Amino acid sequence: MLMAKRGVGSLLRLEQIARVLAEYELFHWLDVLELKGYLPFHRRRKVHTFDTQPKTLRAAFERLGGAFLKLGQVLALRPDLVGSEYSREFEKLLAAVPPESWESIVKTIENAAPKGLSTFQQINRSPIASGSIAQVHEARLPDGTRVALKIRRQNAPDQFANDIHLMEMLARRYTARHGTAVWDAVAVVEEFKQYTERELNLQHELRNMQVFAQNFSGSTVVHIPKVYPELSSEALLVMEYVEGERLLNLRQEQSVQRRKRIVRQIVDMAYQQLFLDGFFHADLHAGNIFVERQKIALLDFGIVGYVDRELKEQLLALFRVLAMGDIAGTAEVLRRLHQGEEPNMPMLREGLYFALREYYQQSLSNIPVGKVLLECIDTARRARLRLPAQLVLFAKSIVTLEGVCAAIDPEFNVVASAKPFLRKMERRAFSSENIARRLKNSTLQGMRALAELPNFTRRLEQHFRTLDARIIDIDETFGRATQGVKRAAQLLAAAILLAAVLGASALLLRTAWYTEAVLLVGTATSSILFITIVWIWKKL
Repeated sequence: MLMAKRGVGSLLRLEQIARVLAEYELFHWLDVLELKGYLPFHRRRKVHTFDTQPKTLRAAFERLGGAFLKLGQVLALRPDLVGSEYSREFEKLLAAVPPESWESIVKTIENAAPKGLSTFQQINRSPIASGSIAQVHEARLPDGTRVALKIRRQNAPDQFANDIHLMEMLARRYTARHGTAVWDAVAVVEEFKQYTERELNLQHELRNMQVFAQNFSGSTVVHIPKVYPELSSEALLVMEYVEGERLLNLRQEQSVQRRKRIVRQIVDMAYQQLFLDGFFHADLHAGNIFVERQKIALLDFGIVGYVDRELKEQLLALFRVLAMGDIAGTAEVLRRLHQGEEPNMPMLREGLYFALREYYQQSLSNIPVGKVLLECIDTARRARLRLPAQLVLFAKSIVTLEGVCAAIDPEFNVVASAKPFLRKMERRAFSSENIARRLKNSTLQGMRALAELPNFTRRLEQHFRTLDARIIDIDETFGRATQGVKRAAQLLAAAILLAAVLGASALLLRTAWYTEAVLLVGTATSSILFITIVWIWKKL
């Protein structure tokens, strides 16, 4: 019965997708995804041109809602998959979406909170914020403490499961028709599926907040809201209510000193995550930053990134080659980061030349690093490099940070502000502790290799024995074949000799005038024939 309902629901959803694509005149995608059959006959058109505009596709995702809206929001953070033009347009999907009905919110709280609605003294019906997966309401605990409730939309798991099922089907259709030359649709949907499954479970966000709280436990300028694990569940996240003003309101702030101080706090907070902790908020737009009296507070920890030691070292190398305008070096660093088949290196170097030429021999402080990083990512995408998702999230965070801070302080320079943290990364990379760690790892690897050496030697000896035996067999077979060829050559020579003798005898007999000559020829021919037959018999 459930499968039957899902089948009917999927069919209706496919019809809705087809109608929306037709409404926005995305006929190319109707053709590619084989969805024209879901339209009324009179609305089926065939258009051979491919002129999809980012604005049109963003509007279609917005209309479809559900997982399609969420996919657009995720692609806003992944210019390596869709290009920077589409990524910028999809950023508009990060705005609030229509809220869930109060009745649905009540049902979710009743099922998700330990004591249902009675867990809270009061809940404000009007949402503070509303997203594609959840929305936030202000509430009070029985002791009067103000909290914020992040409540998952009631039908979100089922709706997303159904939409992702359709996405997988449509991705397979696209790949069957166009392959993976432009982008791997199946891989994109699979990555989106894994990401969405984590975000649908609000326990993941709760754990992210606990990690951030630990990382900033000694900070006097960063506030991570407290969470209440005992009151939270997969569908409900209970956290401290944050009071403050929205960051973009500071654009009207008259005090230049205050604006610069807040930008400095934001930068220190962001760079600690990106360069030192390696665990960072990957959706750090202005709407997720609130300004308190002396601190800044972060919100919405559903999207996070992680940079390990190896990726940090590659990022340092990338900053160095970009600073030198080294196109070949930049291409080599990107190639080392590549995950997949051999990329088109000539195309990569050519693209980097056009992306970096105007910044050649300029100081790093004069280079718009965010813009250059996105251009490098775009170039890598066209050259079919598959860069680590965490690197792209890192680059996107730098770009977002640059935009947010420049809106408050026009004199903000992302590179100059990053220098202290880059120096810390350099010191860490070449610190005695890090060198000792590398030496230890190398030593352990060497010891493991030495421990495996006897087994390796035995295996190698067995291989050589097998090889020797095969060589002997080959020699014997080759020897027999050589003897056979030699014998055949000898027999062929004897046959030629015999034929020559017989031919000469016949010629002599035809020209002989005397009986003595006939007798002599016959005797000689018989003798040669006898000797040849005996010799051939011995050879056989």
